[in-house]
Amino acid sequence: MNKIKITTLVLSLVISVNTLLAQNIADGKKFLYYERYNSAKDVFSKLVNANPNNIDAVYWLGQTYLDLEDTASAKALYQKTLQANANAPLLMVGMGEIEFMENKPSDARNRFETAISLTKGKDANVLNAVGRANIDAKGGDSLYAIEKLKLAVERDKKNPEILVNLGDAYRKIPDGANAQIAYQTTVGRGPARTCPRPRIVTSRALEPHRSIKSCRCCRCRIQIWYRR
Repeated sequence: MNKIKITTLVLSLVISVNTLLAQNIADGKKFLYYERYNSAKDVFSKLVNANPNNIDAVYWLGQTYLDLEDTASAKALYQKTLQANANAPLLMVGMGEIEFMENKPSDARNRFETAISLTKGKDANVLNAVGRANIDAKGGDSLYAIEKLKLAVERDKKNPEILVNLGDAYRKIPDGANAQIAYQTTVGRGPARTCPRPRIVTSRALEPHRSIKSCRCCRCRIQIWYRR
């Protein structure tokens, strides 16, 4: 009986810790989307300090460094963690994004393909990260991003972030019609994010009579299409 109680207690603690970590990562991402970069860095740094092998926290801390235009810190972080976690797909994607910035597209593509191969193309988070890297990085391949983001949608149909990234990739081609479809499909797929700094962004890729209400911080291009 005592063994059963101890086992139950241990399992409860493990579940509680995992839940706390997930919430903290979610909080950090929320700060990141709202351009509160220092707050995001604090959240992810605490998680990494508590567990240097927390791959999700390391990846997002690196992304925060990139948003702070501190590429050197992001690169050092990814390289250091990869030494102990050589087959961490998300970190490979992060390094691939940096290699794009360093004008090494072939090296970046190899990183992406290796990360996807290690997860057998079934991890929506990895596919989404590959897509986002190709959208954000100078020299990224938008068509490649679209291909991987479509796969990500198939793997996780309830994640609106993937569809928003897909819309962004289409806009970069530019293909306003498919961008609109991707953005509008996000309706009802997870909680909508509300941005404190909405903007009006007009894209020549869209139909002349349409504009998109958007923001740079959280990409909240959801349920916001309207006629001028």
